[in-house]
Amino acid sequence: MKYEKAIEMAEDLRKVADFIEKQFSQVPDIDVEITSYVGFGWDKSAEDIPAIVADTVLAGLAEGASVRKDYGSSYFRAFLGFGELEYRVICERDAVCTRRVIGTQMVTKSMPPEGEWTEKEVEEDVVEWDCHPLLAAAKETD
Repeated sequence: MKYEKAIEMAEDLRKVADFIEKQFSQVPDIDVEITSYVGFGWDKSAEDIPAIVADTVLAGLAEGASVRKDYGSSYFRAFLGFGELEYRVICERDAVCTRRVIGTQMVTKSMPPEGEWTEKEVEEDVVEWDCHPLLAAAKETD
């Protein structure tokens, strides 16, 4: 983020904090979401996504944030907790992790039929994800 934008955003966050503090009785419970999306189609600035995400995680740790990571979907999410607030950094999982098939297993799945739904046993890959080593400081979740 550019310095000028960071200063503007910090000032706006202070305005929101003042609003919450002064008008708390007029405000319903708040769930604040602060998110950075890295390396998606609209963000052409991200050239080294693992380094960007890792640098953000390390910066959060330096400021006392709790950190956890989640790569249970097709996205990778790093969550930096600052008390009641959580800042998320999201990128496509395969930008920071490598899919590794470690075997297969037989599972029963509901299959769409031409008539009625049926269940069928099918073979499915058992997968682990090897994520960029710079992300090791974060706790994993599914």
